[in-house]
Amino acid sequence: MKTWTSGWRNKRQTPNWRRRICIGRTCFARNKSFLAPEWVANRVVVQLKLQLLTVSRPSTLDLILTKMMRGDENDLADIRFLLSQERIAGQFAEAFSRARVPDVPEIRELFLKAQPKVLQLAIP
Repeated sequence: MKTWTSGWRNKRQTPNWRRRICIGRTCFARNKSFLAPEWVANRVVVQLKLQLLTVSRPSTLDLILTKMMRGDENDLADIRFLLSQERIAGQFAEAFSRARVPDVPEIRELFLKAQPKVLQLAIP
């Protein structure tokens, strides 16, 4: 069985693959994601006219958490757009505290620096 991974390369499915999360074309280990622990239960079904496949995406809040891991201006623009589509400002404090931030000092620092920026974007 083959699956898609980052860079659109095929790889055989292994037990290691099941520990990965893919969003778009980017895949990363579950323990290196910013998603909230309950992200799977909070997925949003994408309404498509497919008979044999159900497509879902992370919730808007989880998408924003993943955007915060790079601290990049393009990601902040994406966050601004996501916030214009859904009002979730009151959920950030809990999401920030529950996010699984990888134990990498540089990533943790970016996540902490992004928090006030995201909160500022969330103010209507």
